[in-house]
Amino acid sequence: MPGNPFLDKEYRQKLERITRRVVFGRLNRIGLTMSCEMKQTITDLIVKMNLLHVRGDEMPDMEMMTAVRDFAILMEGEADINSFAFDFPPQRITMW
Repeated sequence: MPGNPFLDKEYRQKLERITRRVVFGRLNRIGLTMSCEMKQTITDLIVKMNLLHVRGDEMPDMEMMTAVRDFAILMEGEADINSFAFDFPPQRITMW
């Protein structure tokens, strides 16, 4: 954008803050007993997945893999980062 070269970063941060607030609120409303650490980890994972979805390139990056690993650790399991994939990989669209 000519007037603001950082507009995309600003709106990404706004979306992240809004998504984090909504997810955390919904987790609180469902009434499940969970530690603050678990709630924060689930929130981080959902926020990162939403940001990738909105960006349109739902390819897991290192930030996403860290969130998946942290969630798996809290669930006392192991995360095989190489086996993590989205159900619907993005289609690369070429603009003519």
